Amino acid sequence: MKKVTRKNVNKDIYFKVFKSDGWYVAAGVGVLIVTQGKTLDELYDNVKDAVRGYFEVLAEKNKVKVSKPSIFMKFQSPVSA
Repeated sequence: MKKVTRKNVNKDIYFKVFKSDGWYVAAGVGVLIVTQGKTLDELYDNVKDAVRGYFEVLAEKNKVKVSKPSIFMKFQSPVSA
């Protein structure tokens, strides 16, 4: 995995969202963030918490500060034939 430095921190975080075993799951694209929720509202709250924690860890380890990251979520839905 590429080392995160001040120059390459992306404050836009993208997630693929899908349903698995009755849970909504959000998996980060290009970042190691995965969370889940029983409802979409719970999932969104959990995504915000996970992103906040992700950037807190980056700030501690690499002295990187990113304020107000943007979160983008793409929903996957099965298509019935």
